[in-house]
Amino acid sequence: MIKTVKRIENFINDLPEKLYLFKILYSEKAAIKKKRSLFSNVKWSESQQKEFDDFWVENYGKKIKPYWNKLYESINGVYHYDYFPEILYSTELEPLLNPAEYCKVFSDKSLTEIVYGKVCGAFFPEMLLANCNGSFIDGNRSMLSFDDAVKSICEAGNCVIKPTVETGSGKGVRLLNIVNGKDSATGIETETIIKNYSENFIVQRLIKNSKALSNLNPGSLNTFRVITYIVNGKINAAPVSLRMGVGDSGVDNIHKGGLVAGVNEDGTLKKYAYQLGYGDNSAKFTKHPDTNIVFENYCVGDIKKLLSTAIKLHETTPQLGIISWDLTFDEKDNVVLIEANCKEQSVWFPQIINGCSLFGEDTRYMINKIRH
Repeated sequence: MIKTVKRIENFINDLPEKLYLFKILYSEKAAIKKKRSLFSNVKWSESQQKEFDDFWVENYGKKIKPYWNKLYESINGVYHYDYFPEILYSTELEPLLNPAEYCKVFSDKSLTEIVYGKVCGAFFPEMLLANCNGSFIDGNRSMLSFDDAVKSICEAGNCVIKPTVETGSGKGVRLLNIVNGKDSATGIETETIIKNYSENFIVQRLIKNSKALSNLNPGSLNTFRVITYIVNGKINAAPVSLRMGVGDSGVDNIHKGGLVAGVNEDGTLKKYAYQLGYGDNSAKFTKHPDTNIVFENYCVGDIKKLLSTAIKLHETTPQLGIISWDLTFDEKDNVVLIEANCKEQSVWFPQIINGCSLFGEDTRYMINKIRH
């Protein structure tokens, strides 16, 4: 009887996570089906198909569909049997590496500086205001009433407001220029803006990019995606991506028309930047459409410093096996942490733009962790 009750309790406790993973699985299958027109024309030779099948049977324990590998190849033209399929990452590897209870806490963007603030070499956007589960705090993390919260940012100037929980793909991110209690672009009063976001949001001072990043596109904050992961007690880094805005969008997000390019170890960009959307676009550029800067060999900063900082950041939270960092260089070339993502991370676009497997020599190790 006691064992039966315990099993029921465990089932109930695990149900939300199981339902979440089912939703992710359904979404991934629906997404790849919509992209069939992109990869259906990718034809493999018999030897390539055999290489692919043998690799996955050896390491995963069974064959897998080649849809994701062919999708990546359809965009970048580079065949790899060891690309890590998005569906296996999102439904099996990430849930294994990043326990849900830790993700729920570490994903809260109002806690980012609290968690990682002592990391040497890491800087953070200045927090002006945050709402945490309905309660307001200022930049010193002192409690505020609603009226005082409104007053605290009535002359904030250029800033950004965004949700702090259950976020992703730039959802809810808005650039503001608050003067005399109003956003100068829309005329919307600060009080209305705060009420519209209701709760769980943060207002931060807008970061100014380094000269090299600003020259690429001055109309947006351009950021690096650095993915770090733990293998046998060591933190390694995946190939780096640079996301750039287009026009005056103000954001660099891929899903809002931004460009993304691979970054070499010496800090130079690869030849192409891609406009991927949700992975259903294959447009690529050799130069930025607004500034006409040629991407190939353009130096975007000290990548060794960027990677070193990301690894130090990850050492603070070893509870998480893989983290996607959104980092940038500010006008003083400091490494600034914008966000730390530990849930619903995307591994498809770094592989497409860099033309290689996400985990490189660690791919077999990662696949074996989810072996069937």
